[in-house]
Formats: sequence, C-alpha cells, structure tokens
Amino acid sequence: MKREDIFQDTDFEFPFRPSLKARYRLAKRAYGQQDSYGWWIFVYYMVTCFFMEIIFHIPMPVPYWVSYGGWFAVFFGLSLISGAQRLANQSAARAGYPGKLSRVGIYHFSRHPMYLGFALIPFGLGLAQDLYWFLIMSLPLVALFQLHVIPREEKRLIAKWGDAYLKYKTEVPRWL
Repeated sequence: MKREDIFQDTDFEFPFRPSLKARYRLAKRAYGQQDSYGWWIFVYYMVTCFFMEIIFHIPMPVPYWVSYGGWFAVFFGLSLISGAQRLANQSAARAGYPGKLSRVGIYHFSRHPMYLGFALIPFGLGLAQDLYWFLIMSLPLVALFQLHVIPREEKRLIAKWGDAYLKYKTEVPRWL
C-alpha cells in the first residue's frame, strides 16, 4: 500500500481537518491492527470500580495532604500515558515504512509506561477522592497487567523486533 492510498478516502469537514471517522480510518490503515487489550481492561476496570463505589460505598477518611499526593499520581499517570502514546505514534510502522523501536523519552526508563499510567490513575483517584474500591482494586489491576497483558504484548514485540527488543528488554525495566 502506497502512502497516497492511505490518504485517499479522508472526508474533510474543514480544509486540512478530517472528521473523527476519517481520522479513525486513516489511523487504522496507517498503523494496522494495534494491540489495545490493556486499554479495554483499564476502561472496564474503571467502570466496575465506579459502580462498586456507588453500590457499596465504604467511607475512608484520608488526610488532606494524602489527597494532594493522589492528585499528583493521577496527573503523573495521565502524562505518562499521553507522552508514551505520542512517542509510540511517532515510531509506529506506517504502511510502506518499516518503523523503529522507540528508546527515547519515557521509554528510556520503562518498557511499558502506559500500563504504569493505567495503574497510577485509579490508585491516585482512590487517594484523592476517598474512593475505597479504586484503591483496593488497583492491586488486581497491576497483577493482571503483570501476569497476562504485558507478557502477551512482549511476545508480539519480540516477534516484530527480534534481537533488538531482547537487548532492550535486558537494559530497561518493565515498570520503572
């Protein structure tokens, strides 16, 4: 597939501003089928915790200074996710281009910074807003990522990058 074929059927709302539907089709063509398994686990987890908190609310008094630490964890998690996604999009293989293994920015310190952000957000929300279920259920979420999601993604990355990823795996820790 040539680069021109990717941009062929984008429908423009304004000059040089494709609609959301066109952006989605463009991204799917350009990047192919991405592994978004961890993202959906995170979304289902957050919805489940929200409903558990509504149904079985358990009061958890937290000092105000702990709440500030919780908000810091939420914003740090969001910045990890957005920064890692930006770097992943820059290095992703587009149709007709080979792509490259990203080892810059946050990927220099963590192999899976998005999953670290996914774990920090509910933990921080639990501390910041006194949400007991978000706090407690953060541990199973981390265990699920550690034991199921990340090994599955690493198999895919080893198949894609080979020895380069194995070397990267020995140099950079999984979480931090």
